[in-house]
Amino acid sequence: MEQINEELARRAKDANSFSEYVEGSATAGYNASCAEARRIAEERKKEVPEERWAELDRLVERYCAKLASWTNRNNANEGSCPSIMICGGGNFPVRKKQKQNARRDTLMREYNEISEILDKIKSYGVGGFPILSGDADAIERLKQKISDAEKAQETMKLRNAYYRKHKTLKGCEGVSDSLAAELDAAIPTTFEKVPYASWELSNNNANIKRVKERLAKLEREKSTEAGEWNTEGLALTVVENKEIMRLQVVFEDKPSAEVRDLLKGAAFHWSPSQNAWQRQLTNNARYALENILKKLKGSIE
Repeated sequence: MEQINEELARRAKDANSFSEYVEGSATAGYNASCAEARRIAEERKKEVPEERWAELDRLVERYCAKLASWTNRNNANEGSCPSIMICGGGNFPVRKKQKQNARRDTLMREYNEISEILDKIKSYGVGGFPILSGDADAIERLKQKISDAEKAQETMKLRNAYYRKHKTLKGCEGVSDSLAAELDAAIPTTFEKVPYASWELSNNNANIKRVKERLAKLEREKSTEAGEWNTEGLALTVVENKEIMRLQVVFEDKPSAEVRDLLKGAAFHWSPSQNAWQRQLTNNARYALENILKKLKGSIE
């Protein structure tokens, strides 16, 4: 995982403040944020089944990795041009400051996206779980999700067409008078005068396409025959577990710290319930494991 660059943090502080930079404060702040994310995840684990814990851990890892990268890039930007308070008005680099401000806007949007990962951790399992490829009913749930989204698309189109013709939703099929009054009142008086804006239909349509692609990929993966793995002399077994969609490595004995580090570096996680090191079953996972096996074989030859 990327480390916090203290030098960039110091430059950012010097460019925007008269106070001294406290050595290690950027790293400490980052560590505190990650510790809080882990604490929240551990709290959520008390409310969700054990088989969902690995997904929570992955969310925390993704949050921390993205936050570290963002912190360094944000500090680099903040240190790229001093504030007018620091350098004064004479010969102030206006164009450089404009470029910095534009970059700030982009970085703020990225930060909001990172914050959404933390929100997912906080609400994980509330109102149901995300559909994971390893869920036994993943295919059925994805099909239902597509069906629901397609029905919603048709409903939005039907109501928009009815409103354009009648200037109200009262009398529209499937819409009660009370709901019609509520929807009519919410329609904006400018721009698109319809119950559902074009972006809502576009977003829903894009979501349908995305879920269909995911369904097709999962169906292909489940129907693909397991590959042959040469593990001779390694005291381990490779299992392509199609039931939970995991590529698993089962060792005869506890692997060494070096082997565990190899697995962790390739995004494999220890699963006590499966008694195996595993990650989601994909071609990328297969490729990563092939490289690990080559390294292990090389170490014993």
